[in-house]
Amino acid sequence: MIKKQLFPLVLLIVFILNSQFLSAQDSQDSIKNSLKKGSWSLQFRISPNFTLSTFDGSNLSAKKHLTSNSAIRFGIGLSGYTTDREGTTYLENRSNIFSEEQSDYESLLINLSCYYLYYPHPQQKINMYCGVGPLISFANFNDKINRQDLSQDTSSIEKFSEEKYQYYGVGVLGLIGIEWFLNQQISIHAEYGSSLLYGREEKEETLVSSVETYKEKYTKKSEENRITFRSNSIQFGVSVYF
Repeated sequence: MIKKQLFPLVLLIVFILNSQFLSAQDSQDSIKNSLKKGSWSLQFRISPNFTLSTFDGSNLSAKKHLTSNSAIRFGIGLSGYTTDREGTTYLENRSNIFSEEQSDYESLLINLSCYYLYYPHPQQKINMYCGVGPLISFANFNDKINRQDLSQDTSSIEKFSEEKYQYYGVGVLGLIGIEWFLNQQISIHAEYGSSLLYGREEKEETLVSSVETYKEKYTKKSEENRITFRSNSIQFGVSVYF
């Protein structure tokens, strides 16, 4: 397993060293790029089918150069989902049970990342870079179900269930990559990254059942803390400078 994770990194390092050797042969006077103070760029991921999508799991990935050698790249990932459903069921038998059910589901995911990037030789057409920075993650899920069963004898059973899930994570990111400028405004890049993340999960399940004057409630809570180290596959992208 370790060998499989290290192979992409070794391959990328060999490619970087070879690219640096080739780019050193070019005349610096004929090379133009946008690695200069004050420049901005947006990053997009190159998918396997050669379409552009979100880069590094972020809805927005942008970079600003502080100097020709250094830059700050930040990413914002945001997704959410909400749904309301209502249903009615009629079971025709000896009791003639009539059921009504309503469910609500909500989810929210937020990821914030920031890298400090360093370019050792920014004057070249093909540039190596490395970076490190923090990551903050948050997730929240809430699922509610209300159900009422009515029988022919007018007795009713009400059931309510709710599941809550929250996740908080904070960690450190690291990467190494290469960037090749096709022209002054557009470049393609490949990078290999890893992360060390501390996360905390909180889960709560609630079930309430009511039959006329009788009521029963069940609650279960759990918490989990964990530390995760993850190595990502090589990611290909394109940057547009302005």
